[in-house]
Amino acid sequence: MELQLKKEPVYLNEVIFDGQTEQGVEFDYVLPDYYPDIFKILKCSLTPGISSYSISGTQLFIDGAVLIRILYLSDDNVNIHCVEQKYTYSKTLELTKPADKATVYITSRTDYSNCRAISGRRFDVRGAVSCKVKACQPKIFETVSGADGLETKSRALSYCGNKLTGGGQFTIREDIETGTGRGGILGILSCDASAEVTDIKIIAGKAVVKGEAKVKALYLIKIDEESRDSEVMEATVPISRIIDMDGLDDSFSCFADIKIMDCGLEIKAGDNGDNRILGCDLTVDCKVTANREENISVLTDLFSTNYETDFTTAQIKVEHSPVRVQKQLAHKTELECKEGSLEEIFDCRCDLNGISCKFNGDGGLIVTGQLISQAIGRLSGSGTPVYLEKSEPVELNCDVGIGDENSVIEPNLQITDVSFNISGDVKVEVRVNILLNGCAYRLKNITVIENVLLDSEKPKEKSSEYALKMYYAEENEEIFAVAKRYNTKPEAIMEENELEEEVLSAPCLLLIPIL
Repeated sequence: MELQLKKEPVYLNEVIFDGQTEQGVEFDYVLPDYYPDIFKILKCSLTPGISSYSISGTQLFIDGAVLIRILYLSDDNVNIHCVEQKYTYSKTLELTKPADKATVYITSRTDYSNCRAISGRRFDVRGAVSCKVKACQPKIFETVSGADGLETKSRALSYCGNKLTGGGQFTIREDIETGTGRGGILGILSCDASAEVTDIKIIAGKAVVKGEAKVKALYLIKIDEESRDSEVMEATVPISRIIDMDGLDDSFSCFADIKIMDCGLEIKAGDNGDNRILGCDLTVDCKVTANREENISVLTDLFSTNYETDFTTAQIKVEHSPVRVQKQLAHKTELECKEGSLEEIFDCRCDLNGISCKFNGDGGLIVTGQLISQAIGRLSGSGTPVYLEKSEPVELNCDVGIGDENSVIEPNLQITDVSFNISGDVKVEVRVNILLNGCAYRLKNITVIENVLLDSEKPKEKSSEYALKMYYAEENEEIFAVAKRYNTKPEAIMEENELEEEVLSAPCLLLIPIL
């Protein structure tokens, strides 16, 4: 007997890399002659960013940059001075297999930073940054969906079929007019950027994504030759991208995500020669995923009434019922100044590292991470600048409408706004708004038949002593399982006992036709 099998492709999402890479930072810097001597280091920060990434064969190449920013006080103990340098690096990661259609998720963070003054003119910086990297690629799994001449048991499977993905990195450059006075900008104290998708449209094989980036900077301005102050600038930069995606049409539901991988600001002179313009360079990563639910039938059990048959099975995990998650989360915290009473706070910023998401099974998502809050201001009386910092674990909860714990999401969390006010003399109340963006999928673990072996040289023995047997079946017992036990056809049992359902709703006595 020649076995004829029908196979159906099932599209899976395979993880080909899930780990992290680390990069040490060592920086020895001597101040230029026009900088004053170091009296006190106020803050040293390492801001990691990703310039680009690409895949060739089984290798993932990452180009990163770390902005080293040192804020210090000179002997007047009043004015802040700023030193900036960029440290670049490259990493090569080995994937488990060649990847030509992989989707890559990269999140960078600062692990630690230490800075000391070797002398009144020299800094020594030591630190480390790391990148959490995950790469996924579509995988086709061939499962048996039909077998001519065999008794088969199947199940309907509804899942996200052949997902379409597209996107990549690009750079936006825009000059931002600050409105600073005649003294101009002296240096950048801090810079943050976040991005949000505002619209996505499908046009015949293309996805048109629109969004906006919000850029915020705290910088020093010159008042006169002896004094300086700080200003905060906030600006919105439009984002527009057309992404080619072969086969994309209106039958797909699309999800787009925009993430700022790196943000750089350069001080530029305006028409009158004053440093009033900030040249903004944004490295943007835009991803689009198109989902379409597909319905197929897969075999889960089979047998032959004539020959010995065996088959191999496989456990596969499929995604289904995608849900777009876009939530605004909020958190409150408090900073305390231990150096004296506060006169004012120039600005406050926050970072969220070590993010982890877990579904609670009750329609909610639990987001955990480490929140680092920072504020820069001035003490009362002396006017001495002061830097406040606090690191704390946070747990945020939101309702996303997915009640299954067995779900996954690749979250993009961005801090979109930080507001603050001085409480009493030494405390700063901080309110943080966080945008959660991602596409959540429910997961199904199913057992399917991968291959079938039929031995035509081993026919099954059949008895001619009787045509019927009696069998007392239990509630919820499947007719297919009874037929397989007695080597008969399931439809013969159902016809003989006038059954309409393949699963028994109550215990009963069955007559089993023997073939």
